[in-house]
Amino acid sequence: MGSVTGGRSKRCVVCYVLCVLALAVLLPLSVKATVRADNSADIPALSVKGEWSEKFELQQGGTNYHKFTITKAGKTNLEFMSYAADLEYSLCDSKFKRIDGQSRINGSETSPIKASMYEYLSQGTYYLAVTSYNGAGGGSYKLCVSFYSSGVTAADGDSFDKPQDIQVGKSISGIMTYSNKEDWYKLVISDAGIYNQRISGSDGSYVLYDEKMSKISSLTGYSRSKAVKLEPGIYYIRIKSSEGTRFAYALQITQVKRRKGEILSVVVGQNALYKVTKPGIGGTVAYYRPVGSPKSSVVIPATVWEDGIVYKVTSISGNAFKGSKKLKKVTVGKNVVSLGAFAFYNCTNLESIKLPSGLNTIGGQAFYKCARLKSVTLPAEAGAIGKQAFYNCKNLKAITIKTKKLTASKVGINAFKGIHSKAVVKVPKNKFNAYKKMLKKKGVDAQAVYKKEK
Repeated sequence: MGSVTGGRSKRCVVCYVLCVLALAVLLPLSVKATVRADNSADIPALSVKGEWSEKFELQQGGTNYHKFTITKAGKTNLEFMSYAADLEYSLCDSKFKRIDGQSRINGSETSPIKASMYEYLSQGTYYLAVTSYNGAGGGSYKLCVSFYSSGVTAADGDSFDKPQDIQVGKSISGIMTYSNKEDWYKLVISDAGIYNQRISGSDGSYVLYDEKMSKISSLTGYSRSKAVKLEPGIYYIRIKSSEGTRFAYALQITQVKRRKGEILSVVVGQNALYKVTKPGIGGTVAYYRPVGSPKSSVVIPATVWEDGIVYKVTSISGNAFKGSKKLKKVTVGKNVVSLGAFAFYNCTNLESIKLPSGLNTIGGQAFYKCARLKSVTLPAEAGAIGKQAFYNCKNLKAITIKTKKLTASKVGINAFKGIHSKAVVKVPKNKFNAYKKMLKKKGVDAQAVYKKEK
């Protein structure tokens, strides 16, 4: 009995060993599995060239790790193809600390599901961890890692002690990543002048300091560019992510050299050209002319923004809308103080014009032959009206004069000649007789009705 039992035991041992050997040979031929983090040296590497990996198998309750390395900071797209239910994948740093991830990706062998996420990463080695929701289940999956440089030219992870150099007029790009949340730049200004600061990239902050680290200017990724006046010297710039956000950005410092009389290019959001009347920070421009045929309704803005400078629009140039047949309605911005000669000359379909309260000058023939203009209000600051300003505006039947500054010498010859013969003219109470006499000499018909303005 003892010999028979012993023989059987030996045969069982042999069978067990053969089974183990067979499994060791067959498993790699089916679906490949990875190792855990405690064997990091043996974790298989993934390509970063956008190539799908082979099919891997996640065991129930287990975690698979895959590593990849990028050699330059940039954007990395991480794709996951699930052939099972409730799979999850996470991006981890070199110490296996989770950075980001997606959970409960439900696919099947016949209907796989793809998920993706992207991250801005510094150069280094990272890991993708694959597990199942609540440790249950398991199944097959594939991975794909794609790296994009995002045009980054700046060094990664620089500090105030070793800032990068940035030159005036040249754009430099950088990146805020999981491990790099602050970049510093050194700016050397040789010429005193106005410099425009421009940064693109969301969720970041920009601060410009002088050599003594006193704050001069600041922006956010959502701000418009902003000009600042700088003297020769050394300056420092800090780019910082807010609340750990990751993004790429571009930074440029350019010198602004605008001259009086220079025509600005088409301003963003404005289908018009503007002429510089006072250059520099706090400068002014004139509405020069529309680009192409103007629309039927036009709004002259109070300000325009160009080169990081907010310019006040203080005038409308002569001939700006001359002969514009489509123009029907105009609203003039609050900062405009003068209308140039011939500004709306022969705009035969212009029906209404809203003038700002600060307007003081209307140039000669500004509204010449605006035959459909029905009413106009001359604001309280109006002090000069050029010759034939409203000549032959034959439908101009309602005139409200709020200003008390008009005199016969400041209103040009035939300024109101040819307006509606039975126009109703409202004038300031204490100027009633003087204005009635003066306006008759300037072309208002004798049949016109005068009323005292309240």
